[in-house]
Amino acid sequence: MSQPQFPTGLSELIAPFAAVISDVWGVVYNGTRGEPEANEALSRARASGRPVVLLSNAPKPSPVVANGLIRRGVAADAFDAIITSGDICRREAQALGAHRRMYHLGPSVDRATVQDLPHPRAERAEEADFILCTGLAEEEKLPVPDHADLLAKAAQRGVPMLCANPDVIVERMGEMVPCAGAIAAVYEEIGGPVTRLGKPEAIAYEACFAQFGELGHGEIHPDRVLAIGDALATDIAGAARFGLKALFIGDGIHRPDLPHETEAPEAWQAAVAGLMNGHRHTPLAAMRRLSW
Repeated sequence: MSQPQFPTGLSELIAPFAAVISDVWGVVYNGTRGEPEANEALSRARASGRPVVLLSNAPKPSPVVANGLIRRGVAADAFDAIITSGDICRREAQALGAHRRMYHLGPSVDRATVQDLPHPRAERAEEADFILCTGLAEEEKLPVPDHADLLAKAAQRGVPMLCANPDVIVERMGEMVPCAGAIAAVYEEIGGPVTRLGKPEAIAYEACFAQFGELGHGEIHPDRVLAIGDALATDIAGAARFGLKALFIGDGIHRPDLPHETEAPEAWQAAVAGLMNGHRHTPLAAMRRLSW
């Protein structure tokens, strides 16, 4: 297996690429505030004529995510557009038809994802025509394994689930928090059908390429797009499946697996190489934090 490059900044990698797709959490935002160096790096990429699309597995509509990021210090000039798995999930739900009964599984903070959808609402999952899952039930107070009981009858009926966040876990203010992807996994374990609508699935990257066209950049070949992300199972795997080169950022979800920054850079690089050995896809390059 090939080993990643270890550049000191994005400027060393950007020359062959015409566009950038970047993750949000763990790259430009740490769950509390925007990352200044990462924001500057993406702003410089845009200034060089390269469009930047942020691609997030957030289960919320992109305007909600964009407003929240800007309020928390993500620079408005660091990106051209945001695409979220919440956007994709809403689109897929609408394609099912307004007559289909929907059960929303997720906390009330995700209500913007479903509030204006035309579907009649089901009180219980087993009464629905489909489940739209944005996260854990009861404001994340119901443990992940207990969702099996909540969804057992729906699984028996074969009620399909649209998963609006394929992430299994995310770092939030230093704490690892389960996401909708963890519920999707439980639902599959008890026999329920799941469609994941975000990274690493192709539908997420197809939406980005469509966005490049809408931004006026025409058709861009995948080998000229650099994907940036911190999660090997979603960002890096998804990019590889779609034919994109990727830049791995270590100070995100995999930070607990890597040496502290006070250790020698060689130790960090060796740990990254070891981490890659356990995964099918190796990124083009790796950096601790995104910078120019």
